[in-house]
Amino acid sequence: MAPRRISAVCGRWAPILCLLPVMAFSQEDDAAAEKSLLEQVYQSRIALMQDSLFITRERLQAAEFLNSGVSREATQVRDSLSQAQAATRQWADSVTSLLVLSDSQQAENALNIDRLKSLSDSLTQSFIREQGLSDLNDSLLVLLSQTQDFLGSAGKNDSVVSDSLQNLRAALWRLQSSMATNEASIATQMERLQSSMMSRAGLSLDTLLESRNLSYLDHLVDYNGPRSGIGRFWGGGRDVLAGFKQEELTLYLAQARQAGRADDALNLLAELLIDNGSPAQGALAYLKVLFLYPRGDSWADARTKIVGLVERESEEGRLLYEVVLVPDSMKVGDDLFLRMLHYLDHLRSLTSEVALRWFVEECRSFMALYPGVAQTDQILFWMAQAYDGLEEIHRASLTWQKLETLYPASSHLPLALLNLADIASHRLGLPEVGIERYKTFMDRYPNHPEAPRALLAQAILYEEELKDYHQAGDLYRRLADEYPGDPVVPIGLFRYGFVLEKRLGSPAGAASVYEEVLRHYGDDPDTGIPALEKLARIAYDLDQYDGAIVYYLDIPERYPDADDRSVTAILEAAEIYEDNLKNLDAAIHTLHMILDNYPDYAGIKSVQKQVQKLQKKRV
Repeated sequence: MAPRRISAVCGRWAPILCLLPVMAFSQEDDAAAEKSLLEQVYQSRIALMQDSLFITRERLQAAEFLNSGVSREATQVRDSLSQAQAATRQWADSVTSLLVLSDSQQAENALNIDRLKSLSDSLTQSFIREQGLSDLNDSLLVLLSQTQDFLGSAGKNDSVVSDSLQNLRAALWRLQSSMATNEASIATQMERLQSSMMSRAGLSLDTLLESRNLSYLDHLVDYNGPRSGIGRFWGGGRDVLAGFKQEELTLYLAQARQAGRADDALNLLAELLIDNGSPAQGALAYLKVLFLYPRGDSWADARTKIVGLVERESEEGRLLYEVVLVPDSMKVGDDLFLRMLHYLDHLRSLTSEVALRWFVEECRSFMALYPGVAQTDQILFWMAQAYDGLEEIHRASLTWQKLETLYPASSHLPLALLNLADIASHRLGLPEVGIERYKTFMDRYPNHPEAPRALLAQAILYEEELKDYHQAGDLYRRLADEYPGDPVVPIGLFRYGFVLEKRLGSPAGAASVYEEVLRHYGDDPDTGIPALEKLARIAYDLDQYDGAIVYYLDIPERYPDADDRSVTAILEAAEIYEDNLKNLDAAIHTLHMILDNYPDYAGIKSVQKQVQKLQKKRV
């Protein structure tokens, strides 16, 4: 488990401690009575803790002879250690809050000491259930012993209450310092315990056995069954032998996790994958060595090999070379936990199917090694994205739903909900489900940067899938009113104009919408020109020919650099003059706008012929 800072934990408990009842001393008599009560509490707690410590030490000594039961009790041990670590952090919270409150709330000491007793009892019960954890026992017994010393010294203190409080304050500072020092040790022991539970071999890797393991794996990679004659027993099965080798290496890495010589084993696995015709997987194995073990011979070997495996011109090749050629990008100064997280962040940028599947497995390994860390929601989000990239949309949906269920306060949840809505709407063919998910997103996150897109997607579903044009129009209108500056608003307004004109029979309403687009978003030619074209077409359909010409000729006036669109608009205006208004002079004059201003127009000769034709027709 990744170590956590005590300060962060203390901050979490401070509001709770501040709610404890405040007991105020009245006068000197009351102070004496409280002092007597405090001494009784100390003596009672000392007796209880002495009994508990005696039982704990006896049980732990006996547990050293019960190695055969370690695998059966692995789950219970892990839970007990988790409780012990959590209790230690809670203890630190109580200590810090006591230091802050002792000057102003002296009477709280009795309650807080009772809290210390509860926490120590919790630790004691955890120790009773543990089997064979002598290393962890030593470090945590120091904490309990210091607490016992503190309680004993405070109980024997015959000075006034204020002196007792000063002694208590000093002892609590010492206790807090000790807990801060030992928490890192607890976290290390937790990781060792979790790693060991991947195998039935025991709680740690024996040094001699580790050396033999690596020697065996090194020999296994070079072993060739058919040449030794053993191949005839399995029909010359090269695939069988290759599969066995890979299983053995994978098993070792699962057992050792990040302990032992995992970097050497990873290099062996990469070599084996390449020999078996999987160079992409081999490169990914070398990449993991570069990120996780950035020093020593294994790193240098992996760096050399990966250069020969990737093509620098490919997308993935550039990402791999980024690591090889710019090693600073690996952040080698961070601890292993952060290096693994950075490795996953880099790995998720690779887009091939092989890399995505490798990435998913690495995410699962990370979560197994560091269960419950703060980054778990981020890892789940990345995994869902990988499944999405693999077109495994059901796995992607289930992973995003897991994120929604387990981490409702995650910063990644808004995009997860949006992705779920997109999948339901566009890839599973479930528009009603998609609409409900978009609504859920809008209700929870109306100010999210993606809220306008969610509202637009919801409106499109009503328009295209459910044929509810009134509801679609209302949502398009809402989009423009609530998010006027968002880039998707013009898209919604164009669709709103189409619905009004073609579905609801209101060309005047559509024209009003296109005028709004032109007024607010017309500076962009890609928005303004289509708006003018639609306004010109509506005017033409309503037999308002002069208005249509005005809209068409407004295009070259507003957007002189849009040559092709401007020429097309001028030709449309000239045609209306000729065919609908029978004004040949105006048509000729309009066509001359092209001859005078767009001499490089590809159809300039056809325009000249059209002018000559109109001049003859006029005569």
